[in-house]
Amino acid sequence: MTPGDGGQWLLMVGSALLGALLAFLGRGLYDRWANAATARGLAVALWEELSATEFKEQGTFLLFGGFTSQVFDTLFAALAGCFPDGLFRDVARNHWKMKFITAQVNEAREITNGSGAAVWANVQAHVNAAQGQWKALLPRLDTYAKRSRPRLFLTRREHLRPGRG
Repeated sequence: MTPGDGGQWLLMVGSALLGALLAFLGRGLYDRWANAATARGLAVALWEELSATEFKEQGTFLLFGGFTSQVFDTLFAALAGCFPDGLFRDVARNHWKMKFITAQVNEAREITNGSGAAVWANVQAHVNAAQGQWKALLPRLDTYAKRSRPRLFLTRREHLRPGRG
């Protein structure tokens, strides 16, 4: 190139920038399509994980069993990146509440040397709240898992109407 080829130099720089922009947009579209598939899979996995939890009344206490947080713990970053904010926040609140209850029950077992009323007495308000969260999350996760991939590609929101999440 000679100093007089300024127009050609500008064309080459412009072409390079346009190519980079197209590559960037293509990668963004690919990532969005992949996130749509990931979101559906995560919703199914979380639904299965939550479905394993059972709440039952025993005497005057509400107890639970079968809680696990493996999906939430191992795929936290993917959940945060793929789920709509409201759904992710509610899933996080439920898991952290369940972990808190589990820790409190385990601590009470150590103090009281066993199980029974003394173990569950202090966490009943939390267990009732967790059950309410659990009941609300199961249908939301089921519905979200059944969303089409093209719809999740267009928007990760739970609802199409504005203001509903």
